[in-house]
Amino acid sequence: MKQNSRFISRSLLSATMLFIFATAALAANTRPRPSVQQGIGYGGAATEVVLSDLPDVTAADLAATKPEASPRNPHFTDAQYGAAKLAALHHGISSRPQDAARQLIPRNPAIKAASTDTPGAFVDFFGASQGCNGLGWTPSDMGLAVSSLYVVQVVNECVTVWSKAGALLSGPKDLCGIFGLPANAGSHGCFDPRALYDAQANKFVISASYQDGTGTAYILIAAAGKPSGAWHSHKIVRGAGLADYPTLGQTAYINNPNNSLITVCDNFFGITFYAECLLMPKAGVYGKLGGFPVFFGFSLGGLPLDTLQPANVYELSDNPRAQFAVDSVNYNGGDGFCDANHTFDQGLVVWAFSGATAGQARAAGWYTGCNTSAYSFPGSADNAGFCSACIETLDNRISGMVYYSQGELFPTIDTNNGAASAVLGWKVHPYLDDNGFGCTGGVNCPLITAVTIEQEYCYDCGGGNSFEAYFGDVAPNPENDWVMFATFSGTGVSPGQFYTSNRVSWATPFHDGGIYSCVNDAAYTQGRWGDYGAAAPDDPGTNLKNAAAVWGSGMYVQPSGAWGTCVAGVRPQDGP
Repeated sequence: MKQNSRFISRSLLSATMLFIFATAALAANTRPRPSVQQGIGYGGAATEVVLSDLPDVTAADLAATKPEASPRNPHFTDAQYGAAKLAALHHGISSRPQDAARQLIPRNPAIKAASTDTPGAFVDFFGASQGCNGLGWTPSDMGLAVSSLYVVQVVNECVTVWSKAGALLSGPKDLCGIFGLPANAGSHGCFDPRALYDAQANKFVISASYQDGTGTAYILIAAAGKPSGAWHSHKIVRGAGLADYPTLGQTAYINNPNNSLITVCDNFFGITFYAECLLMPKAGVYGKLGGFPVFFGFSLGGLPLDTLQPANVYELSDNPRAQFAVDSVNYNGGDGFCDANHTFDQGLVVWAFSGATAGQARAAGWYTGCNTSAYSFPGSADNAGFCSACIETLDNRISGMVYYSQGELFPTIDTNNGAASAVLGWKVHPYLDDNGFGCTGGVNCPLITAVTIEQEYCYDCGGGNSFEAYFGDVAPNPENDWVMFATFSGTGVSPGQFYTSNRVSWATPFHDGGIYSCVNDAAYTQGRWGDYGAAAPDDPGTNLKNAAAVWGSGMYVQPSGAWGTCVAGVRPQDGP
């Protein structure tokens, strides 16, 4: 998201919500219960735009850059949020304090390590940078998707197409253009982009948020087979307000393509706040999008939840029978669910949506309870000797795309490391019954009946100001080896992207600190960083070796002080 004062809007609930009913999840009686409401959304007329036909960004476009609304935590006023972040710098309470004895530092790829388990990237190149559509867009945000031929990167407010060797094929073009909108349109332009690749349909999908000049919010969604060619897009009205921090996922059913979904969730700020998820059939996204289920008002123990990440079921052999989504408890302990002193939170909430394309949409959630390590707001990070506590690390939301592979979900959050930020992550296994909702006509609507935390890990918990990690993104390969891309900084180094890998047969991550993809010591004075990075599994195409590759994209500081990005591909199985 781009830098601006936090957005507050007053509006009526979206007119697209035509009916409401509550659905409560099964949960142990001692745990707060998840609940959600249901409505209907509508697509509308589609737009076709050819990316290569869009004009290059002009000097006027660069000068007309508009400020973007910052990500808001709906549970705090601006003053409360600022006080919580300031307190996080000083309270000295770290998640997983047992990790403090083993701190991790990425190494420069030019320095050969005597022993390392993370293999070097097979490709690493500079991506889009600040200035691709005006220097005012801060920070980058990030979407990345990879097919057998192309790499598509989206940032605020540009879209760029690369070959898998890092050759520029198209762009950067103004992001609003692929949605049929003028450059820097509306109140904030087209912001908070995400991207994925649908191997089932051989299509790239990009989502973004948009607010027109009247204050009406939209979710934007566009798809293309050849990314330099025609993009087919929809502008989905959400009502008066702001659809903030949209997230993106999909289900991919090789044996039932008509039951496949593109799912976008967002934090909607209107007269009231609620998180919502739009479950759109792929056939509609790629063609004519009519009505589709919308779930909103996600809550836990009566308190509203925010920032759901719908799972990206990228592997065609996976058929989880539901669209999963996962979120953290982003109250900094204010909810009191796990800590009577209101200093930390624990646990995750996993949701399962089913029956969405058969007119029998259902949703259920499961709260894991207080069975993860404690987490609390991270302190702001440092930028070497240039400034202290000057890099925004946000809160405890799950910022990166969450992948589903072989029954497992891979979420991460930023958490306090004793002074600044560490990346806390999990491997999560949800369980479904057969047809607990009792859908009819051969439609399977399973209930989520349990969630287990299979593995927990942290990169630089206990690291304080010397070892800081934030905005972690994890993507698996088909074997469930995985690579995490994240930002590292501290009092001695400026923020830059690194990656570290984990084999599925390893009991405990991490075996080493990983390797930098891009880093440069320079003053970054813009505060906002992230607000999320990106990781993406490779698509094998005809080269079977590609099947085990994972790609990632993140930020670093350019010598000018502006942000830049880099894109890297890593094969985790190339390690020991």
